[in-house]
Amino acid sequence: HVGIVVRVYGNGVVLTVEGNAGDGVRYKRRSTSGCVFVAPKAVRVGNNPAAAVRNYYLEDLRVKSPRFVGPWRTKAQRERALKNVKTHIRRVRVGKKYAAYIGPPKIYGPWATLSQRNAAKRVLEDRLGRRLRPYSRPAKGAPGGRAQSMGKTT
Repeated sequence: HVGIVVRVYGNGVVLTVEGNAGDGVRYKRRSTSGCVFVAPKAVRVGNNPAAAVRNYYLEDLRVKSPRFVGPWRTKAQRERALKNVKTHIRRVRVGKKYAAYIGPPKIYGPWATLSQRNAAKRVLEDRLGRRLRPYSRPAKGAPGGRAQSMGKTT
């Protein structure tokens, strides 16, 4: 079975492109254990594994989810309806219409790094006067951490 390594994720997982994967050309995540890799030295030297891509968030456990209002056909209609609202407003589009969420956010983020999130956490906790729950998750489109099985190899 032959595949071309196109990315190294680390933790013994690589992304390959293969010609006979599921009777077609496909990308596959593979484990490096039990495999033989042949590559020119220029490719092997300095090929550091890519760091896992994560987004970092803060959750306010005391806040209920903001209330959804709308939709309106035009932006002007939405702004007239919201002009007397004194709380947090997050304006959104729903298809070709305009809407909004009213109320403080339950989730803050995403931040790209842990240090950015922790700095924001200190500021937000001082401003709000309460603790926020930190968490993270893989970024959209980030590689999965587990290799796929070898599948059909004959």
